[in-house]
Amino acid sequence: MEPALRKPILRIPRATAMVNVAPIFTRSAIRLQRRANVINGLANKDGTCTQGNLSPGFPCDGKGNVAPIFTRSAIRLQRRANVIKWFTNKDGTCTQETYPPDSPCDGKGKCSADLHTVCDSTSKTCKCDKWFTNKDGTCTQETYPPDSPCDGNGKCSADLHTVCDSTSKTCKCDKWFTNKDGTCTQETYPPDSPCDGKGKCSADLHTVCDSTSKTCKCDKWFTNKDGTCTQETYPPDSPCDGNGICSADLHTVCDSTSKTCKCDKWFTNKDGTCTQETYPPDSPCDGKGKCSADLHTVCDSTSKTCKCDKWFTNKDGTCTQETYPPDSPCDGKGKCSADLHTVCDSTSKTCKCDKWFTNKDGTCTQETYPPDSPCDGNGICSADLHTVCDSTSKTCKCDKWFTNKDGTCTQETYPPDSPCDGNGKCSADLHTVCDSTSKTCKCDKWFTNKDGTCTQETYPPDSPCDGKGKCSADLHTVCDSTSKTCKCDKWFTNKDGTCTQETYPPDSPCDGNGKCSADLHTVCDSTSKTCKCDKWFTNKDGTCTQETYPPDSPCDGNGKCSADLHTVCDSTSKTCKCDKWFTNKDGTCTQETYPPDSPCDGNGKCSAGLHTVCDSTSKTCKCDKWYYNKDGTCIQDLKIGEQCTSKSQCPPNADCLGGKGNTTCQCIQGYEAAANNSRCVAGLHKPCANTSDCSHPLVEICNTTVGECQCKKKYTEDSDHKKCLARLMNVSWIMVVKKPVAAHP
Repeated sequence: MEPALRKPILRIPRATAMVNVAPIFTRSAIRLQRRANVINGLANKDGTCTQGNLSPGFPCDGKGNVAPIFTRSAIRLQRRANVIKWFTNKDGTCTQETYPPDSPCDGKGKCSADLHTVCDSTSKTCKCDKWFTNKDGTCTQETYPPDSPCDGNGKCSADLHTVCDSTSKTCKCDKWFTNKDGTCTQETYPPDSPCDGKGKCSADLHTVCDSTSKTCKCDKWFTNKDGTCTQETYPPDSPCDGNGICSADLHTVCDSTSKTCKCDKWFTNKDGTCTQETYPPDSPCDGKGKCSADLHTVCDSTSKTCKCDKWFTNKDGTCTQETYPPDSPCDGKGKCSADLHTVCDSTSKTCKCDKWFTNKDGTCTQETYPPDSPCDGNGICSADLHTVCDSTSKTCKCDKWFTNKDGTCTQETYPPDSPCDGNGKCSADLHTVCDSTSKTCKCDKWFTNKDGTCTQETYPPDSPCDGKGKCSADLHTVCDSTSKTCKCDKWFTNKDGTCTQETYPPDSPCDGNGKCSADLHTVCDSTSKTCKCDKWFTNKDGTCTQETYPPDSPCDGNGKCSADLHTVCDSTSKTCKCDKWFTNKDGTCTQETYPPDSPCDGNGKCSAGLHTVCDSTSKTCKCDKWYYNKDGTCIQDLKIGEQCTSKSQCPPNADCLGGKGNTTCQCIQGYEAAANNSRCVAGLHKPCANTSDCSHPLVEICNTTVGECQCKKKYTEDSDHKKCLARLMNVSWIMVVKKPVAAHP
């Protein structure tokens, strides 16, 4: 049976009936050799084709020998066998000398030039030649180089810039590319393509390289259309197609008769450019001329623009006389001047003055006025037409209940109690509205009909009032005497003209989320669900009243600050100040420094400014040296000789001595008062810290080694050891006068 799977035809060299290799010089063998593919795995073994590794479907006799190739069944098997590509019969052996695409190679060759493969030196694999593609192990040509034949339907290489020309049936280079040795090379560039700033754009295709942008730009008068510079606009006097294509931007238009571009009106061809030398109406001018007198334009010195002469109008850039003065002939259809109050009379065919105007010396002058026209404040309006001159605005106004409709006072709104059609026509401005039931005009809310006029006697919130009342107590409004407007009662807010209660007084229930009045100092307490007064405020008859004030709040100079919170009203600044030893911290008087004898932490917090210092041993604030605690304040020590009540009031080394009711500060034994009586200084052999502590620093010195006052050199003590005497050569001792020196207290 034939194999079920068809295989490519396999042809081998002719063999004998005994499956020996056929003579290769016979004609039939040569023909077979020319057709044959090498059978991988067969070798000539002593004249016998021996199967080493046959491909599936290869014919054999079941004993490992090649089946006779000239039998009909063998030929059929050959046709179905796999073709072993890339091998050559070398002396009866299938030898591979060339390689398919993507097969490894040695970098020097062994790929098949005949089959369009070349060994790539980088990847060391066989690659298909240019224009060929690897298709199932075969380099197949699907795209073609320039000037190669193609089928007219494609198969040229878009990647290599070739396209199949349907006429010549050959691949042609894309636009802007040239065939250079079989390669489409770009030497010129389309508009907006990059260039080197020196050229390479196509003069023939109207591109030039722009040195700034380094891109090809279209020549003047040309536009980039899909990568092609196309001439769509033309300079003056250039031929055109009679339908346009001249440059509106450059003021040219195609003349349908001469088929050339002509300059626009008001422009002249100057060296190929349309230049403007005279100007149409509303064009800018230099204030001195250049407008066209022939065309009724004159340069306005104020606006610096050309204006049409009187009675002329700018129509599409031309001053045209379409309106005429009074009594001038007209065509019966118009052309008189509405701006100058003339209208063409169809009977007389002359311009007549508008209604309300009279021809005065060729000018329509107004002597009586319609509604909203200016008047002189003394009259000249039309009573017959329900107008009256308003002395304030100096304009004619329609009578009450009339409205100006196209210059006529028309009654479209009605006073209260007048019939209406149920759909309106009452006067919103005069506070009437048509009642759909009674079909009569009724006064708006807050208004009352008084003698045919809706008069306001009670007022909604924020409406003006007379300062004495007329607001609506029922609707919670009260007239504010200062602003002269109706204000909502306390705790009510104006919502669309209605006083609505959205905030509540103290102790009123609330929802725990708000609705109390921050402006009136209430806040909703989330626990009790009631409005509570803010800090510093007290509920007085339903009002949070401030009777005590935080620091820096204004007060009346007589009190109202909070003793409990350590504030006192300062009579000078009229503000609450923190008590002594307290500081305002975020509206609270906080004690950060302490008076004498107050506990402290041993690290500070006493007041240097108030002469206290924290004693690290007792952990209490003590008065500085030379100060004593008087009623919680560190007071400077009394002087020697001043009345005292206790020793603590006197300077160091002094005591409060004397009879009852007459005790004074006196130096203790061994000390005497300094010159200013501010302190007691030490005598000889009394403790000292420095020489100034001694009673006579001119002759005494503080010996810091032993910590007592002693006589200086050249001085000696008297027999009582109380004074220092000067020692004189061969002279009796002289006692130094015991007199304190003022310069050394």
